[in-house]
Amino acid sequence: MREVKKALSFILSVEFWRMGIFWTLSLAMSYFQLFWQRVCTKKPNAYPRCPPRRIGTKKPICVITGATSGIGAAAAYDLSKEGFYVVLVGRSSQLLSKMIEWIHKQNKDALCRSF
Repeated sequence: MREVKKALSFILSVEFWRMGIFWTLSLAMSYFQLFWQRVCTKKPNAYPRCPPRRIGTKKPICVITGATSGIGAAAAYDLSKEGFYVVLVGRSSQLLSKMIEWIHKQNKDALCRSF
């Protein structure tokens, strides 16, 4: 009975309802903003990409773990297209070298290295 009273007092508290209302409104506003951007912009991508900043003549470096398949491989390929110097890290050096070859076939200007 004691736990039920605590639960009811929590549910009936002002903090609970304020949190619930503001969280719901913020979630609805976020979805509305994404919907509005998609409807009103000509680009299908709501989040614009920026080219990487260069420090002098050097490209920024990204280290990708698990780059032999899945999300790691996709990230390595996409970052190499964006102009990053990509370092691939994985357990199999043979699979890493195949991945580097595949990236170079798709993107001749890619800078990749494996460890």
